[in-house]
Amino acid sequence: LCYLALFCSVITCSLQIYGQRYTTSTQAAIIYTLEPVFASLFSFFILHEVLSGVQYLGAMMILIATFLASTYSAE
Repeated sequence: LCYLALFCSVITCSLQIYGQRYTTSTQAAIIYTLEPVFASLFSFFILHEVLSGVQYLGAMMILIATFLASTYSAE
């Protein structure tokens, strides 16, 4: 339990803060919108969970929105 608290909270937050120094706030926000998609992918590959159609639709909507935001934020 202490391992999970240390790894999931302290180390990941520290890496997040460290990484934000090297990118803009807009790019960081776009990257963080992908967090649910990556969580779903990891649960699929590591835990062998099956996603429903609505979850696939949600992931596709997030990916499309991220693509559009990154494309039009450069202008």
